[in-house]
Amino acid sequence: MLTNSDQGTGYSGGYNDKRNHNRQFATMLVHERAFAPLVPFRRHDIRNTMLHIRGSLLGNSQRKIKVPRTGITVIVRSLYFRPFIKFLGHTPVFPLSCPLSYPDYTSPLEIRTPKYSVPKKKASKGAHLMSRETAEGSITGKRKLLIIHEAMGGCGRNVIDIVNGVDSSKFEVTVVYGTSRIDDYYRKWIPTMNEHATLIPAPYLTRSLNPHATLHAIRKLRSIIKQVEPDIVHCHSSIAGTVGRLATAGLHVDKVFYSPHAYSFQAWEFSARKKRLFALLERIFSHMFTTCTFNVSAGERTLALEHRLDTPDKFKVVYNGIPDTAIPSRQEALTLLGLDKLPEDSIIVGSTVRLTAQKDPTTFLKIAQRVISAHPRMHFVCVSDGELRNDANRFIEENGLSSNVHLLGYRNDAERIVAAFDIYLLTSLYEGLPYSLVESLRAGVPIVATDVTGNNEAVRPGVNGYLFPIKNVEKGAEMVLKVYNTHFPAQQVRETYLDKFTVKKMLSDIQQSYLG
Repeated sequence: MLTNSDQGTGYSGGYNDKRNHNRQFATMLVHERAFAPLVPFRRHDIRNTMLHIRGSLLGNSQRKIKVPRTGITVIVRSLYFRPFIKFLGHTPVFPLSCPLSYPDYTSPLEIRTPKYSVPKKKASKGAHLMSRETAEGSITGKRKLLIIHEAMGGCGRNVIDIVNGVDSSKFEVTVVYGTSRIDDYYRKWIPTMNEHATLIPAPYLTRSLNPHATLHAIRKLRSIIKQVEPDIVHCHSSIAGTVGRLATAGLHVDKVFYSPHAYSFQAWEFSARKKRLFALLERIFSHMFTTCTFNVSAGERTLALEHRLDTPDKFKVVYNGIPDTAIPSRQEALTLLGLDKLPEDSIIVGSTVRLTAQKDPTTFLKIAQRVISAHPRMHFVCVSDGELRNDANRFIEENGLSSNVHLLGYRNDAERIVAAFDIYLLTSLYEGLPYSLVESLRAGVPIVATDVTGNNEAVRPGVNGYLFPIKNVEKGAEMVLKVYNTHFPAQQVRETYLDKFTVKKMLSDIQQSYLG
């Protein structure tokens, strides 16, 4: 039991001892009716702690705050991120809020203290990158929106749709984008995006987990944030979500949004230990730096809550949406692909996703092998590229599938040529909610996909396709043949797209949160 004296002075035993000091304790003292844990932030059981700190990180300074009507006193000495504290460049304080919540997050309390001011600094070296319009955004009455992203693919496409679709009378947009993984689709849209936003290429935004590279990226982003002075920051994908949210610490950004586009702890390639670490980081960043997380599917939101990343009100489902543009006929699409010479009775099973480990092209090819052996007039087409293309070519040659399996490489019109397919096949190990399925639904093409988060919200078995377990070649081949033997009217398939996945609905949901 803690005495009043304990509460008044806090834990001090051994604090000046170098070994204990370096362990970076955060101490929370409460009266006898509550808990009195001494919480080392390096402990694996951090998920069970009650202390979550939001605001700029603390240095050596000690702050004592009482919660009204509870008798709880919180004393925080310093946090785990010593390099980041040093990098901030001003005296760390405890300015914003410290939510206290029990592990089931059902009884949140909150401590609030007045905001503080950060000493203004000279313009950064990258100031010349900012447009005059961006610098004068506050004069026009527009909200300044800063979008940060590193990943491409569906993530990049989501950014493109937001930049080109948000109300230009309400938002002044700046985009910081990583260049290490930029794809042709994104490059194609850069001129159009330049008409709606200020674009800043960021070669320092990479997938590297090197601490020095991470700190360098944070410094660069903080420099940009200080120059732009955004009202809203929206970070996309895990890498940008990490460095982007950390970079906002103490800079008075009104709202910080995060779109994970599938959480890193969903990835099969990571060990269980790494997944636990990633989930822990997501939990800390959500509490400390995030106003709201946009999940691209209800399943992704459920996953976040199962991992107790934050309270339910901080997660919102916003489905990926695409515009309802004109789609070519099947024959026109076949001509575009160069497959118009195939026999007229050929059945095309296709995919437009990248050839990466996440998409599991090996299962795609094994399903093709099994189906083709029973139905030689079936052709499997992959319109994409990726690091596993050479492996895929090797599999095709070794198994004599070259006459029925076609790897056509990347195309910037993939969303249009999907109309050439009779069946869309997706073998992903995990997903957020892939644009490729939405494009297939818009074109009226039935789907066979793995039963994972996101896929199972786009595919309605018996209505627009079927699902099968990941890596299950036999079941996947069975579902392909089941769709082949079932008639799915194109308009029936399109109904799912019209109900849930239009770009108009997506932009409306996002802007409502931006302005709310």
